[in-house]
Amino acid sequence: MAVEGGERGSKRYRTLLLFSIAYWSYVFSAALTLTSSGRQVRVIPLLLAAGGWASLALGYAMRPRIPQVLYAASLSVLAISVLRTSPLGVCAAVALSVLFIALRDRVDAWIGFSSPTSPKAYGAALGIGVALFLIGWALYGLPLLTASARSGPVPRLFGSAALALTAASALSGKAWVAAISSAMGLLTGFRSYALLPVLAWASAQGGRRQILSYLAVLAAGAGLLGALRGLEGVPDLLGLLHRVAFTYWVYEEIATASLPTGLYGGQLILSLDPRRRVASLFGRGTTRYTYFFMGQPVGDFGVFGMVETFLLGVLLGSAGSGATGALALAYLTVSIETGVDSLLVGVLLACSYASAIRLRLQEPDQEWD
Repeated sequence: MAVEGGERGSKRYRTLLLFSIAYWSYVFSAALTLTSSGRQVRVIPLLLAAGGWASLALGYAMRPRIPQVLYAASLSVLAISVLRTSPLGVCAAVALSVLFIALRDRVDAWIGFSSPTSPKAYGAALGIGVALFLIGWALYGLPLLTASARSGPVPRLFGSAALALTAASALSGKAWVAAISSAMGLLTGFRSYALLPVLAWASAQGGRRQILSYLAVLAAGAGLLGALRGLEGVPDLLGLLHRVAFTYWVYEEIATASLPTGLYGGQLILSLDPRRRVASLFGRGTTRYTYFFMGQPVGDFGVFGMVETFLLGVLLGSAGSGATGALALAYLTVSIETGVDSLLVGVLLACSYASAIRLRLQEPDQEWD
């Protein structure tokens, strides 16, 4: 019994362990590169990065049981808040919320009793992802080949395709699904869209295979990103490390300007294009800057961003294991470089909701609503 309890405990914290390895590897690489280039790593942003990780770990470990309806309500409020500047977007979010309320019992039953690994489940997600990819290709071309195709609604359209393809990879746990999905992500020209499906596939594996696959994907992903920089004409063999260091430096600048109570006041998390908003801080509003995992919590709320990272930890822990946990871990891992945004929060909320439904069916005597 003690051995079984230890195995369950180690499995419970495996997701946090994998995220922590990726997180601190990134911070260490950034600090080492900055130091080697003659720049001093700033103490306060580093302490905030450590505090953010610690508060996320605390939220993950506590895993308070939250009524499942609160996840759905939060997701609805988030969507309406993010789309507040678009009347059509607000109407769509409200309509979907009303539709969900009307069909909640059926949705819950489908989530609870369907088999996530069945071809019907991952096939639907794969089909949606492929369809969105083809629509984006037909309307705007491939961003990898056409630089002008990276602006306007294109990132959101291909981002929706990447979300569906990543979900298919997490649900199936099959290498061929992840390979096809990653190849389509690569054609979009957005590196994170290529990395997400294989990260989700690796995170969906069991036992030691999950750890080895996840670490292998991180290493291979770093090599692939470095190769892509070479194809773009960047001659520096250490270009990837310099990219990591630059993103961390952007975070340092945000942190320095945001203390003690935040610079943006919640505008980053509720922005449709937070990376462009960050770039405008440096006078480069026509481009986009990634801003590290802690850039948004600190940029929006200063030292109180620790509360947000605690809640992100709660959501990551509530996402559980299996497909929902794999999808959550994939997006959270990518956010170490790209930064926290509304899409990440939405994914974590949706994964936590689905996991809560399944847990309720396993423990029917518990009060959840």
